Amino acid sequence: MMLFDDDAFLLHYLFNYKIIDDRVGFPENALNKIIDKLNEMHINYKYANLNEEFDDNKYSKILIESNNKFNLEKRVNNIVTKLNELNVKDLNKILKLIEDYLNERKV
Repeated sequence: MMLFDDDAFLLHYLFNYKIIDDRVGFPENALNKIIDKLNEMHINYKYANLNEEFDDNKYSKILIESNNKFNLEKRVNNIVTKLNELNVKDLNKILKLIEDYLNERKV
């Protein structure tokens, strides 16, 4: 099964499905799990003859969160790619700075 565009980002956010070309694919046997989660989170959906609408639909709110998460993941992946291109000395310097920062914040 396949979802596209905003719906794909939502499923990536909720289930960590991989987005490829603004779409997400998932096995048909996962459909009940997805529907249960959408109901639980009050996110409206339409699937064939199955519809659910909530007065307090949270689709837009969750979509914003999902886009933010996806963009952060892209930024982190870009940083990791660049770190992998560094020599050992420079990489150690950067990792030390990151570790010092995280230790100060007690993350």
